[in-house]
Amino acid sequence: MKRLTKRGILFLLTLAVLVVCVGCKETPTPTPNPAPPAPVVSDEADAQTTTDDNGESEVETPPPVTPEVDAQTLFNQGSNAFNAGDYDNAVFYWEQAAAQGDLGALTNLANLYSDESKGHLNYTKAREYFEQLANTGDGYALYQLGHIYLNARGVPRNPEKAKEYLEQAAASDHDWAAAQALGTLGQMYEQGIGVPQDYAKALEYYQKADETGYSEGAAAKIAELQAKLNG
Repeated sequence: MKRLTKRGILFLLTLAVLVVCVGCKETPTPTPNPAPPAPVVSDEADAQTTTDDNGESEVETPPPVTPEVDAQTLFNQGSNAFNAGDYDNAVFYWEQAAAQGDLGALTNLANLYSDESKGHLNYTKAREYFEQLANTGDGYALYQLGHIYLNARGVPRNPEKAKEYLEQAAASDHDWAAAQALGTLGQMYEQGIGVPQDYAKALEYYQKADETGYSEGAAAKIAELQAKLNG
């Protein structure tokens, strides 16, 4: 065997080192994509963007919302104004309370609009408010609607419709309204207003009205009709 020269030995060593280094190379680790930036949420949710004279954007902040005054406070303010004879402001405050569903304000407005002495006579509005109250079963409103149609207050006279409202009022739990409705029904049958004249039926209604303790003049009508029937 031939002996290797020094030059040959060096060549072999160099080749071995190169082979080892090539095998030691590492595969590069992929870099993950960066996450997208989070959206920027403005605290002024209702703000509007406008452009000024220089073409730059400006953010306009809406004016603060005034808190709504509660219905009870508005009702009290209207009552104070009414008691002071300030009917304009009474209407102003009660209308706002009524818009929030306050039944007391609705009742007061309906009465005010049907009162000729307060300077706000408006039978149409009065009827509209009494109708809203009647939808809740309010006996007082039912009686007033019967009175409106019986006496043609802003509507054509309609005894039949009046009778319907009066019968509902008579069956309500509003003692005063029930008494007035019963008395009015007695009068209708006594005089034959929108119904056949019937003294016996009129007497029946007057007696029921008298029993409530809220009907003035019912006792006198009972005596009068009993005399007529006993002839």
